[in-house]
Amino acid sequence: MATQSPTDCHFQWPLQRVVLEGYSVRLTPIHYSHLDQLSVWSAEEDIWRYMTFAHLASKDELQAWIGTAVDVNERGTEMNFAIIDEASQSAVGTTSFYRVMPNIRGSNWERPGWEQPIGGHTSTQRQSI
Repeated sequence: MATQSPTDCHFQWPLQRVVLEGYSVRLTPIHYSHLDQLSVWSAEEDIWRYMTFAHLASKDELQAWIGTAVDVNERGTEMNFAIIDEASQSAVGTTSFYRVMPNIRGSNWERPGWEQPIGGHTSTQRQSI
């Protein structure tokens, strides 16, 4: 799996599994190895208050979603990533590109409080990569 900076990325179909790196976060294709770290944060009900696509508060729900996400990543029809905080080297949320088209962005969630650490740059960094 290749590692690319945002400026090196070119549209490819089917989508290629890549790791995207910024200065404070890394987006890596979602995998079952992220389940334990993500399940700690996905249990926070506030994350799901305004989400319309899923409610992944239980570990079983999250595991089922990861299975689907891994499958579509492998087919190259969507790209689902774990958001890895570089400081702690742990998965703190997910971000996804669904139905990849120029005007459709995707969705993301992060553990409460992570999106605005000192300096407030990590959430912005995730969005830009």
